[in-house]
Amino acid sequence: MDNLKHPPHSPMQALFDLIQGLAKEEKRLYHLHGRDGRFREIYKAYVQADSYDKSLDREIFQQHFSSFSKAFYSMQKNALMDDILAVLLEYSNSSREDFNSIRLHAKHAVLKYKGFADPALSYLKPALESAQRAGKPRQVLRLLEDYRDTVANSPHSDWDEYQALLSEIEIAKQEADRYLPLELAEQRLSVLISTAERSGGNTDFAEQAWEAVEKIKSCADNIGTEESLCTALGAELKCSRQFENELQRHKRLIALEKTAQKEPGLRNYKLNVIVELFRSCMQCGDFLLINGLIYKCNKEVGHLDPQQKIDFLPRYLELCSLYHYYENELPTAQKEISELIGMPVHTEENSARLNGIRVAYWIASNMPRNATEAIVHLMDQFPEAKINLETRLMELMIAVEANRRDDALVLLQKMRILLRKMPDGRRMGHYRNYLDLLQRHLTKKKVTWQEIHGMNCGWETPLKPNLWLKAKIENKFYYNYVLDDWQGRKKILNF
Repeated sequence: MDNLKHPPHSPMQALFDLIQGLAKEEKRLYHLHGRDGRFREIYKAYVQADSYDKSLDREIFQQHFSSFSKAFYSMQKNALMDDILAVLLEYSNSSREDFNSIRLHAKHAVLKYKGFADPALSYLKPALESAQRAGKPRQVLRLLEDYRDTVANSPHSDWDEYQALLSEIEIAKQEADRYLPLELAEQRLSVLISTAERSGGNTDFAEQAWEAVEKIKSCADNIGTEESLCTALGAELKCSRQFENELQRHKRLIALEKTAQKEPGLRNYKLNVIVELFRSCMQCGDFLLINGLIYKCNKEVGHLDPQQKIDFLPRYLELCSLYHYYENELPTAQKEISELIGMPVHTEENSARLNGIRVAYWIASNMPRNATEAIVHLMDQFPEAKINLETRLMELMIAVEANRRDDALVLLQKMRILLRKMPDGRRMGHYRNYLDLLQRHLTKKKVTWQEIHGMNCGWETPLKPNLWLKAKIENKFYYNYVLDDWQGRKKILNF
Protein backbone atom coordinates (compact mmCIF):
# COMPACT_ATOMS: atom_id res chain seq x y z
CA MET A 1 0.00 0.00 0.00
CA ASP A 2 2.94 2.36 0.66
CA ASN A 3 3.81 2.32 -3.06
CA LEU A 4 0.42 3.70 -4.09
CA LYS A 5 0.53 7.19 -5.62
CA HIS A 6 -1.62 9.67 -3.76
CA PRO A 7 -3.59 12.31 -5.60
CA PRO A 8 -1.82 15.67 -6.02
CA HIS A 9 -4.71 17.57 -4.34
CA SER A 10 -4.52 18.51 -0.69
CA PRO A 11 -7.75 18.21 1.34
CA MET A 12 -7.95 22.01 1.40
CA GLN A 13 -7.57 22.18 -2.37
CA ALA A 14 -10.56 19.83 -2.47
CA LEU A 15 -12.47 22.20 -0.16
CA PHE A 16 -11.66 25.16 -2.41
CA ASP A 17 -12.73 23.23 -5.55
CA LEU A 18 -15.95 22.14 -3.82
CA ILE A 19 -16.87 25.74 -2.92
CA GLN A 20 -15.97 27.03 -6.38
CA GLY A 21 -18.07 24.28 -7.99
CA LEU A 22 -21.26 24.98 -6.03
CA ALA A 23 -24.17 25.94 -8.26
CA LYS A 24 -26.28 29.01 -7.37
CA GLU A 25 -29.05 26.83 -5.91
CA GLU A 26 -26.53 24.89 -3.82
CA LYS A 27 -25.02 28.14 -2.47
CA ARG A 28 -28.50 29.36 -1.59
CA LEU A 29 -29.18 26.09 0.25
CA TYR A 30 -25.93 26.38 2.16
CA HIS A 31 -26.68 29.95 3.24
CA LEU A 32 -30.11 28.76 4.45
CA HIS A 33 -29.10 25.55 6.20
CA GLY A 34 -25.36 25.83 6.96
CA ARG A 35 -24.28 26.44 10.53
CA ASP A 36 -23.41 30.02 11.49
CA GLY A 37 -19.84 29.60 12.62
CA ARG A 38 -16.48 31.29 12.48
CA PHE A 39 -15.57 29.27 9.41
CA ARG A 40 -18.03 31.38 7.36
CA GLU A 41 -15.07 33.72 6.87
CA ILE A 42 -13.15 30.91 5.17
CA TYR A 43 -16.15 30.19 2.96
CA LYS A 44 -16.46 33.84 1.89
CA ALA A 45 -12.75 34.15 1.13
CA TYR A 46 -12.68 30.90 -0.88
CA VAL A 47 -15.74 31.96 -2.90
CA GLN A 48 -14.11 35.26 -3.88
CA ALA A 49 -10.65 33.85 -4.71
CA ASP A 50 -9.64 32.96 -8.28
CA SER A 51 -7.30 30.13 -7.30
CA TYR A 52 -6.10 28.28 -4.20
CA ASP A 53 -2.63 28.69 -2.70
CA LYS A 54 -1.09 28.79 0.76
CA SER A 55 -0.92 32.60 0.77
CA LEU A 56 -4.73 32.66 0.71
CA ASP A 57 -4.87 30.58 3.90
CA ARG A 58 -2.19 32.76 5.54
CA GLU A 59 -4.21 35.88 4.73
CA ILE A 60 -7.46 34.41 6.14
CA PHE A 61 -5.64 33.19 9.27
CA GLN A 62 -4.02 36.57 9.98
CA GLN A 63 -7.26 38.47 9.43
CA HIS A 64 -9.76 36.28 11.31
CA PHE A 65 -7.95 33.64 13.40
CA SER A 66 -4.72 35.25 14.60
CA SER A 67 -5.85 34.96 18.26
CA PHE A 68 -6.14 31.17 17.84
CA SER A 69 -3.66 28.45 17.01
CA LYS A 70 -3.07 27.22 13.46
CA ALA A 71 -4.41 23.85 14.56
CA PHE A 72 -7.71 25.57 15.42
CA TYR A 73 -7.77 27.15 11.95
CA SER A 74 -7.18 23.74 10.38
CA MET A 75 -10.08 22.33 12.43
CA GLN A 76 -12.29 25.14 11.17
CA LYS A 77 -11.50 24.23 7.55
CA ASN A 78 -12.35 20.60 8.21
CA ALA A 79 -15.57 21.68 9.93
CA LEU A 80 -16.48 23.81 6.91
CA MET A 81 -15.96 20.84 4.58
CA ASP A 82 -18.18 18.64 6.79
CA ASP A 83 -20.84 21.35 7.02
CA ILE A 84 -21.05 21.83 3.24
CA LEU A 85 -21.18 18.09 2.62
CA ALA A 86 -23.89 17.65 5.27
CA VAL A 87 -26.05 20.36 3.67
CA LEU A 88 -25.60 18.93 0.17
CA LEU A 89 -26.40 15.44 1.43
CA GLU A 90 -29.49 16.49 3.34
CA TYR A 91 -30.97 19.17 1.09
CA SER A 92 -29.66 18.36 -2.36
CA ASN A 93 -32.20 19.06 -5.09
CA SER A 94 -30.62 16.45 -7.34
CA SER A 95 -33.18 14.30 -9.13
CA ARG A 96 -30.69 11.52 -9.85
CA GLU A 97 -31.84 8.21 -8.44
CA ASP A 98 -28.32 7.04 -7.63
CA PHE A 99 -27.63 10.11 -5.49
CA ASN A 100 -30.97 9.71 -3.74
CA SER A 101 -29.96 6.14 -2.91
CA ILE A 102 -26.65 7.32 -1.44
CA ARG A 103 -28.39 9.92 0.71
CA LEU A 104 -30.87 7.38 2.13
CA HIS A 105 -28.09 4.85 2.65
CA ALA A 106 -26.17 7.39 4.74
CA LYS A 107 -29.20 7.93 7.02
CA HIS A 108 -29.56 4.15 7.37
CA ALA A 109 -25.90 3.87 8.37
CA VAL A 110 -26.32 6.38 11.22
CA LEU A 111 -29.38 4.60 12.62
CA LYS A 112 -27.74 1.21 12.29
CA TYR A 113 -24.65 2.46 14.12
CA LYS A 114 -26.88 3.75 16.92
CA GLY A 115 -28.52 0.32 17.19
CA PHE A 116 -31.93 1.20 15.71
CA ALA A 117 -32.25 -1.62 13.20
CA ASP A 118 -35.97 -1.34 12.40
CA PRO A 119 -35.98 2.46 11.71
CA ALA A 120 -32.79 1.95 9.66
CA LEU A 121 -34.65 -0.46 7.36
CA SER A 122 -37.27 2.21 6.62
CA TYR A 123 -34.48 4.22 4.92
CA LEU A 124 -32.73 1.28 3.32
CA LYS A 125 -35.80 0.02 1.46
CA PRO A 126 -36.37 3.24 -0.59
CA ALA A 127 -32.59 3.45 -1.14
CA LEU A 128 -32.72 -0.03 -2.66
CA GLU A 129 -35.67 0.92 -4.87
CA SER A 130 -33.80 4.04 -6.09
CA ALA A 131 -30.70 2.00 -6.95
CA GLN A 132 -32.82 -0.51 -8.87
CA ARG A 133 -34.54 2.29 -10.84
CA ALA A 134 -31.14 3.84 -11.59
CA GLY A 135 -29.87 0.51 -12.99
CA LYS A 136 -26.83 0.20 -10.67
CA PRO A 137 -26.29 -3.56 -10.16
CA ARG A 138 -23.29 -3.30 -7.84
CA GLN A 139 -24.98 -0.66 -5.74
CA VAL A 140 -28.08 -2.86 -5.53
CA LEU A 141 -25.92 -5.76 -4.35
CA ARG A 142 -24.25 -3.69 -1.63
CA LEU A 143 -27.60 -2.40 -0.40
CA LEU A 144 -29.09 -5.89 -0.34
CA GLU A 145 -26.14 -7.13 1.70
CA ASP A 146 -26.62 -4.22 4.13
CA TYR A 147 -30.34 -5.02 4.25
CA ARG A 148 -29.52 -8.64 5.11
CA ASP A 149 -27.13 -7.60 7.91
CA THR A 150 -29.63 -5.09 9.33
CA VAL A 151 -32.46 -7.63 9.29
CA ALA A 152 -30.18 -10.09 11.12
CA ASN A 153 -29.68 -7.54 13.93
CA SER A 154 -33.36 -6.60 14.19
CA PRO A 155 -35.30 -7.88 17.23
CA HIS A 156 -38.21 -8.49 14.84
CA SER A 157 -36.24 -10.47 12.24
CA ASP A 158 -38.09 -13.17 10.31
CA TRP A 159 -36.57 -16.35 8.86
CA ASP A 160 -38.67 -16.29 5.69
CA GLU A 161 -37.72 -12.68 5.01
CA TYR A 162 -34.04 -13.51 5.61
CA GLN A 163 -34.14 -16.47 3.20
CA ALA A 164 -35.85 -14.35 0.54
CA LEU A 165 -33.06 -11.79 0.90
CA LEU A 166 -30.42 -14.49 0.41
CA SER A 167 -32.11 -15.52 -2.85
CA GLU A 168 -32.27 -11.88 -4.02
CA ILE A 169 -28.59 -11.43 -3.19
CA GLU A 170 -27.66 -14.44 -5.35
CA ILE A 171 -29.60 -12.97 -8.30
CA ALA A 172 -28.01 -9.54 -7.70
CA LYS A 173 -24.53 -11.12 -7.63
CA GLN A 174 -25.11 -12.69 -11.04
CA GLU A 175 -26.32 -9.35 -12.41
CA ALA A 176 -23.36 -7.49 -10.88
CA ASP A 177 -20.93 -10.08 -12.31
CA ARG A 178 -22.51 -9.53 -15.73
CA TYR A 179 -21.76 -5.80 -15.52
CA LEU A 180 -18.36 -6.14 -13.83
CA PRO A 181 -16.24 -6.54 -17.04
CA LEU A 182 -17.90 -3.43 -18.48
CA GLU A 183 -17.23 -1.38 -15.34
CA LEU A 184 -13.61 -2.56 -15.13
CA ALA A 185 -13.04 -1.65 -18.79
CA GLU A 186 -14.56 1.79 -18.10
CA GLN A 187 -12.23 2.25 -15.14
CA ARG A 188 -9.25 1.21 -17.22
CA LEU A 189 -10.14 3.75 -19.91
CA SER A 190 -10.60 6.54 -17.34
CA VAL A 191 -7.21 5.85 -15.76
CA LEU A 192 -5.47 5.77 -19.16
CA ILE A 193 -7.04 9.09 -20.17
CA SER A 194 -6.22 10.68 -16.81
CA THR A 195 -2.59 9.49 -17.06
CA ALA A 196 -2.31 10.82 -20.62
CA GLU A 197 -3.71 14.22 -19.56
CA ARG A 198 -1.22 14.54 -16.71
CA SER A 199 1.67 13.65 -19.00
CA GLY A 200 0.86 16.52 -21.37
CA GLY A 201 -1.35 14.70 -23.88
CA ASN A 202 0.98 11.71 -24.21
CA THR A 203 -0.24 9.46 -27.05
CA ASP A 204 1.71 6.41 -25.80
CA PHE A 205 -1.47 5.27 -24.08
CA ALA A 206 -3.68 5.66 -27.17
CA GLU A 207 -3.43 2.02 -28.29
CA GLN A 208 -4.34 0.67 -24.84
CA ALA A 209 -7.19 3.20 -24.58
CA TRP A 210 -8.75 2.12 -27.89
CA GLU A 211 -8.41 -1.53 -26.79
CA ALA A 212 -10.38 -0.61 -23.67
CA VAL A 213 -13.03 1.04 -25.87
CA GLU A 214 -13.36 -2.15 -27.94
CA LYS A 215 -13.70 -4.16 -24.72
CA ILE A 216 -16.45 -1.80 -23.53
CA LYS A 217 -18.28 -2.19 -26.86
CA SER A 218 -18.04 -5.97 -26.66
CA CYS A 219 -19.36 -6.03 -23.09
CA ALA A 220 -22.17 -3.62 -24.01
CA ASP A 221 -23.25 -5.91 -26.87
CA ASN A 222 -23.32 -8.89 -24.49
CA ILE A 223 -25.45 -7.00 -21.94
CA GLY A 224 -27.72 -5.64 -24.67
CA THR A 225 -29.39 -2.78 -22.75
CA GLU A 226 -29.78 0.82 -23.88
CA GLU A 227 -27.72 1.99 -20.90
CA SER A 228 -24.80 -0.25 -21.82
CA LEU A 229 -24.91 0.88 -25.46
CA CYS A 230 -24.93 4.49 -24.29
CA THR A 231 -21.89 3.74 -22.11
CA ALA A 232 -20.03 2.26 -25.10
CA LEU A 233 -20.74 5.23 -27.35
CA GLY A 234 -19.77 7.63 -24.55
CA ALA A 235 -16.46 5.81 -24.04
CA GLU A 236 -15.66 6.13 -27.75
CA LEU A 237 -16.40 9.86 -27.59
CA LYS A 238 -14.23 10.31 -24.48
CA CYS A 239 -11.30 8.45 -26.04
CA SER A 240 -11.60 10.41 -29.27
CA ARG A 241 -11.56 13.69 -27.34
CA GLN A 242 -8.23 12.75 -25.76
CA PHE A 243 -6.31 10.92 -28.47
CA GLU A 244 -7.55 12.12 -31.89
CA ASN A 245 -6.84 15.37 -33.68
CA GLU A 246 -9.49 17.93 -34.58
CA LEU A 247 -10.50 16.51 -37.97
CA GLN A 248 -10.37 12.85 -36.85
CA ARG A 249 -12.62 13.67 -33.94
CA HIS A 250 -15.00 15.63 -36.15
CA LYS A 251 -15.32 12.66 -38.51
CA ARG A 252 -15.96 10.30 -35.59
CA LEU A 253 -18.61 12.65 -34.14
CA ILE A 254 -20.50 12.65 -37.44
CA ALA A 255 -20.54 8.82 -37.37
CA LEU A 256 -21.59 8.73 -33.70
CA GLU A 257 -24.42 11.20 -34.31
CA LYS A 258 -25.76 8.99 -37.12
CA THR A 259 -25.58 5.95 -34.82
CA ALA A 260 -27.40 7.80 -32.04
CA GLN A 261 -30.19 8.88 -34.41
CA LYS A 262 -30.94 5.21 -35.18
CA GLU A 263 -31.41 4.35 -31.49
CA PRO A 264 -34.66 5.91 -30.20
CA GLY A 265 -33.88 5.07 -26.58
CA LEU A 266 -30.56 6.96 -26.44
CA ARG A 267 -32.04 10.43 -26.17
CA ASN A 268 -29.66 11.83 -23.54
CA TYR A 269 -26.67 10.52 -25.42
CA LYS A 270 -28.01 11.85 -28.72
CA LEU A 271 -28.40 15.35 -27.29
CA ASN A 272 -24.86 15.24 -25.91
CA VAL A 273 -23.40 14.13 -29.25
CA ILE A 274 -25.30 16.83 -31.14
CA VAL A 275 -23.83 19.52 -28.86
CA GLU A 276 -20.34 18.04 -29.24
CA LEU A 277 -20.75 17.94 -33.02
CA PHE A 278 -22.04 21.52 -33.02
CA ARG A 279 -18.92 22.63 -31.15
CA SER A 280 -16.70 20.62 -33.47
CA CYS A 281 -18.34 22.23 -36.53
CA MET A 282 -17.56 25.67 -35.09
CA GLN A 283 -13.99 24.61 -34.38
CA CYS A 284 -13.31 23.00 -37.75
CA GLY A 285 -15.23 25.50 -39.88
CA ASP A 286 -17.70 22.87 -41.12
CA PHE A 287 -20.67 25.24 -41.23
CA LEU A 288 -22.77 23.32 -43.74
CA LEU A 289 -23.80 20.94 -40.93
CA ILE A 290 -24.79 23.53 -38.34
CA ASN A 291 -28.20 24.59 -39.66
CA GLY A 292 -29.23 20.93 -39.84
CA LEU A 293 -28.11 20.39 -36.23
CA ILE A 294 -30.06 23.45 -35.05
CA TYR A 295 -33.15 22.13 -36.85
CA LYS A 296 -32.79 18.73 -35.12
CA CYS A 297 -32.22 20.32 -31.70
CA ASN A 298 -35.15 22.71 -31.98
CA LYS A 299 -37.42 19.72 -32.63
CA GLU A 300 -36.14 18.08 -29.42
CA VAL A 301 -36.32 21.13 -27.13
CA GLY A 302 -40.06 20.99 -26.57
CA HIS A 303 -39.87 17.37 -25.36
CA LEU A 304 -37.04 17.72 -22.83
CA ASP A 305 -37.57 16.65 -19.25
CA PRO A 306 -36.34 18.98 -16.43
CA GLN A 307 -32.98 17.21 -16.03
CA GLN A 308 -32.32 17.25 -19.78
CA LYS A 309 -33.03 20.99 -19.83
CA ILE A 310 -30.39 21.49 -17.14
CA ASP A 311 -27.83 19.26 -18.90
CA PHE A 312 -28.45 20.23 -22.53
CA LEU A 313 -30.00 23.68 -22.94
CA PRO A 314 -27.18 25.85 -21.47
CA ARG A 315 -24.53 24.34 -23.76
CA TYR A 316 -26.82 24.41 -26.79
CA LEU A 317 -28.00 28.01 -26.30
CA GLU A 318 -24.45 29.30 -25.88
CA LEU A 319 -23.33 27.65 -29.11
CA CYS A 320 -26.41 28.96 -30.95
CA SER A 321 -25.76 32.45 -29.65
CA LEU A 322 -22.13 32.42 -30.78
CA TYR A 323 -23.09 31.00 -34.18
CA HIS A 324 -25.70 33.69 -34.79
CA TYR A 325 -23.22 36.34 -33.63
CA TYR A 326 -20.75 35.24 -36.29
CA GLU A 327 -23.49 34.88 -38.91
CA ASN A 328 -24.53 38.57 -38.67
CA GLU A 329 -27.64 37.90 -36.58
CA LEU A 330 -26.88 40.03 -33.53
CA PRO A 331 -30.50 40.42 -32.29
CA THR A 332 -30.92 36.63 -32.24
CA ALA A 333 -27.55 36.21 -30.51
CA GLN A 334 -28.52 38.77 -27.85
CA LYS A 335 -31.89 37.10 -27.27
CA GLU A 336 -30.29 33.67 -26.80
CA ILE A 337 -27.55 34.87 -24.45
CA SER A 338 -30.13 36.75 -22.34
CA GLU A 339 -32.27 33.62 -22.12
CA LEU A 340 -29.21 31.63 -21.12
CA ILE A 341 -28.17 34.11 -18.40
CA GLY A 342 -31.68 33.89 -16.94
CA MET A 343 -31.40 30.13 -16.35
CA PRO A 344 -30.74 29.29 -12.65
CA VAL A 345 -28.17 26.55 -13.31
CA HIS A 346 -24.87 28.44 -13.53
CA THR A 347 -21.95 28.78 -11.19
CA GLU A 348 -20.96 32.33 -10.30
CA GLU A 349 -17.90 32.10 -12.54
CA ASN A 350 -19.97 30.91 -15.50
CA SER A 351 -22.58 33.65 -14.96
CA ALA A 352 -19.83 36.29 -15.03
CA ARG A 353 -18.44 34.80 -18.25
CA LEU A 354 -21.86 34.81 -19.95
CA ASN A 355 -22.46 38.41 -18.91
CA GLY A 356 -19.07 39.24 -20.44
CA ILE A 357 -20.21 37.67 -23.72
CA ARG A 358 -23.31 39.90 -23.69
CA VAL A 359 -21.09 42.98 -23.24
CA ALA A 360 -18.97 41.87 -26.21
CA TYR A 361 -22.12 41.65 -28.33
CA TRP A 362 -23.09 45.24 -27.44
CA ILE A 363 -19.60 46.43 -28.35
CA ALA A 364 -19.90 44.70 -31.75
CA SER A 365 -23.34 46.29 -32.20
CA ASN A 366 -21.71 49.74 -31.76
CA MET A 367 -24.17 50.57 -28.95
CA PRO A 368 -21.95 52.00 -26.19
CA ARG A 369 -24.86 53.05 -23.95
CA ASN A 370 -26.22 49.48 -23.78
CA ALA A 371 -22.68 48.16 -23.38
CA THR A 372 -22.09 50.58 -20.46
CA GLU A 373 -25.24 49.40 -18.69
CA ALA A 374 -24.24 45.77 -19.24
CA ILE A 375 -20.70 46.18 -17.92
CA VAL A 376 -21.86 48.17 -14.87
CA HIS A 377 -24.28 45.31 -14.13
CA LEU A 378 -21.45 42.79 -14.58
CA MET A 379 -19.14 44.61 -12.14
CA ASP A 380 -21.93 45.17 -9.59
CA GLN A 381 -23.09 41.53 -9.65
CA PHE A 382 -19.61 39.98 -9.75
CA PRO A 383 -17.03 42.08 -7.83
CA GLU A 384 -14.19 39.77 -8.92
CA ALA A 385 -14.79 40.98 -12.50
CA LYS A 386 -13.20 44.30 -11.50
CA ILE A 387 -9.77 42.67 -11.43
CA ASN A 388 -10.35 40.67 -14.62
CA LEU A 389 -8.24 42.03 -17.48
CA GLU A 390 -10.77 41.19 -20.18
CA THR A 391 -13.53 43.03 -18.29
CA ARG A 392 -11.34 46.11 -17.80
CA LEU A 393 -10.37 46.00 -21.47
CA MET A 394 -14.06 45.95 -22.47
CA GLU A 395 -14.68 48.91 -20.17
CA LEU A 396 -11.87 50.77 -21.95
CA MET A 397 -13.25 49.87 -25.39
CA ILE A 398 -16.71 51.15 -24.42
CA ALA A 399 -15.22 54.50 -23.34
CA VAL A 400 -13.49 54.79 -26.73
CA GLU A 401 -16.68 53.82 -28.60
CA ALA A 402 -18.58 56.53 -26.68
CA ASN A 403 -15.91 59.13 -27.63
CA ARG A 404 -14.99 59.68 -23.97
CA ARG A 405 -11.28 60.09 -24.70
CA ASP A 406 -10.27 61.50 -21.31
CA ASP A 407 -12.10 58.70 -19.48
CA ALA A 408 -10.48 56.18 -21.80
CA LEU A 409 -6.99 57.49 -20.98
CA VAL A 410 -7.76 57.25 -17.24
CA LEU A 411 -9.03 53.68 -17.63
CA LEU A 412 -5.94 52.85 -19.69
CA GLN A 413 -3.66 54.01 -16.85
CA LYS A 414 -5.73 52.00 -14.34
CA MET A 415 -5.19 48.92 -16.49
CA ARG A 416 -1.44 49.51 -16.38
CA ILE A 417 -1.57 49.72 -12.58
CA LEU A 418 -3.61 46.52 -12.44
CA LEU A 419 -1.04 44.78 -14.65
CA ARG A 420 1.79 45.86 -12.32
CA LYS A 421 -0.04 44.50 -9.28
CA MET A 422 -0.80 41.11 -10.82
CA PRO A 423 1.42 38.26 -9.51
CA ASP A 424 2.00 36.99 -13.06
CA GLY A 425 2.26 40.49 -14.56
CA ARG A 426 5.53 39.68 -16.31
CA ARG A 427 3.70 37.30 -18.60
CA MET A 428 1.25 40.05 -19.62
CA GLY A 429 3.64 41.86 -21.97
CA HIS A 430 1.16 41.54 -24.84
CA TYR A 431 -1.37 43.57 -22.86
CA ARG A 432 1.22 46.31 -22.30
CA ASN A 433 2.06 46.38 -26.01
CA TYR A 434 -1.64 46.58 -26.82
CA LEU A 435 -2.19 49.47 -24.39
CA ASP A 436 0.84 51.32 -25.81
CA LEU A 437 -0.56 51.09 -29.34
CA LEU A 438 -4.03 52.15 -28.19
CA GLN A 439 -2.61 55.11 -26.23
CA ARG A 440 -0.72 56.35 -29.28
CA HIS A 441 -3.97 56.18 -31.23
CA LEU A 442 -5.93 58.04 -28.53
CA THR A 443 -3.33 60.83 -28.30
CA LYS A 444 -3.79 61.51 -32.03
CA LYS A 445 -0.38 60.21 -33.02
CA LYS A 446 -0.04 58.60 -36.41
CA VAL A 447 -0.28 54.87 -35.87
CA THR A 448 0.00 51.93 -38.23
CA TRP A 449 -1.95 48.93 -37.01
CA GLN A 450 0.02 45.84 -36.16
CA GLU A 451 -1.27 42.60 -34.72
CA ILE A 452 -0.34 42.12 -31.07
CA HIS A 453 0.63 38.48 -30.61
CA GLY A 454 -0.94 36.94 -27.53
CA MET A 455 -4.17 38.92 -27.91
CA ASN A 456 -5.58 36.41 -30.40
CA CYS A 457 -8.92 34.95 -29.32
CA GLY A 458 -10.53 31.69 -30.39
CA TRP A 459 -14.07 31.44 -31.67
CA GLU A 460 -15.39 30.74 -28.14
CA THR A 461 -14.59 34.36 -27.17
CA PRO A 462 -16.59 36.86 -29.23
CA LEU A 463 -14.42 39.83 -28.19
CA LYS A 464 -11.61 40.36 -30.73
CA PRO A 465 -9.23 43.03 -29.31
CA ASN A 466 -6.88 43.04 -32.33
CA LEU A 467 -9.72 43.44 -34.83
CA TRP A 468 -11.33 46.14 -32.68
CA LEU A 469 -8.12 48.21 -32.55
CA LYS A 470 -7.57 47.74 -36.27
CA ALA A 471 -11.09 49.06 -36.91
CA LYS A 472 -10.45 52.12 -34.68
CA ILE A 473 -7.12 52.94 -36.34
CA GLU A 474 -8.52 52.50 -39.86
CA ASN A 475 -11.82 54.22 -38.92
CA LYS A 476 -13.94 51.25 -40.01
CA PHE A 477 -16.84 49.30 -38.46
CA TYR A 478 -15.43 46.71 -36.04
CA TYR A 479 -18.21 44.11 -36.50
CA ASN A 480 -17.47 43.93 -40.26
CA TYR A 481 -13.94 42.79 -39.43
CA VAL A 482 -15.35 40.07 -37.14
CA LEU A 483 -17.68 38.85 -39.90
CA ASP A 484 -14.90 38.88 -42.53
CA ASP A 485 -12.60 36.93 -40.21
CA TRP A 486 -15.35 34.36 -39.62
CA GLN A 487 -16.07 33.96 -43.33
CA GLY A 488 -12.39 33.22 -43.88
CA ARG A 489 -12.61 30.22 -41.53
CA LYS A 490 -15.37 28.42 -43.42
CA LYS A 491 -14.45 25.14 -45.06
CA ILE A 492 -16.17 22.44 -47.04
CA LEU A 493 -15.40 19.08 -45.47
CA ASN A 494 -16.49 15.94 -47.30
CA PHE A 495 -16.83 13.16 -44.71
